[in-house]
Amino acid sequence: MKKIQKKWILAVFLFLAAAAAVWMMKDSGTGRPGGASSSSSPMAEFSGADLKEEENGQLVWSLKVDHVKVDPQTQISYLTGVQGFFQKGDSRLKLQAQHGTVDQKKKQIHLEGSIEGKSSDGITLNAKNLDYDGNTDILSAQGGFTAEQDGRVLTADSFTADRVLQEIKAMGSPRLSERNDAT
Repeated sequence: MKKIQKKWILAVFLFLAAAAAVWMMKDSGTGRPGGASSSSSPMAEFSGADLKEEENGQLVWSLKVDHVKVDPQTQISYLTGVQGFFQKGDSRLKLQAQHGTVDQKKKQIHLEGSIEGKSSDGITLNAKNLDYDGNTDILSAQGGFTAEQDGRVLTADSFTADRVLQEIKAMGSPRLSERNDAT
């Protein structure tokens, strides 16, 4: 256990040292995604990063990203190629998205671009965007979504749910139907 803990501390230290070095060497006009931030701070960039949040020793979410740009002033991370999960007890919602942001100050995650998810109890989720508010522990989506389980399909304009989709509230033209499989 001590070896794992030492490796974790070393990894965090190396990540922070690299971020500080990149931040100090960057020109203030480079590294910013087009119009994504109004900060004048240079961005720190990393490939193949892992982002996580724990609460009371329990993992809340974990994201593996292909590429991340971090604004050290606003503490907003801009993500591409996102794969990860939200967890609550033994339940988990795995998902993937094309892009996203993590706002560490506000404890908010925004994912967008053909989001696909699968919960540990068999719910398949498809959405255009997905937001997680760490202050309220609520997932939400606007602009349409589909949730399917055991041949039942729920569609609506938007939803709110707990972070692992155990309780879903569909809003805006909700519709529950049976999937018709031609077998």
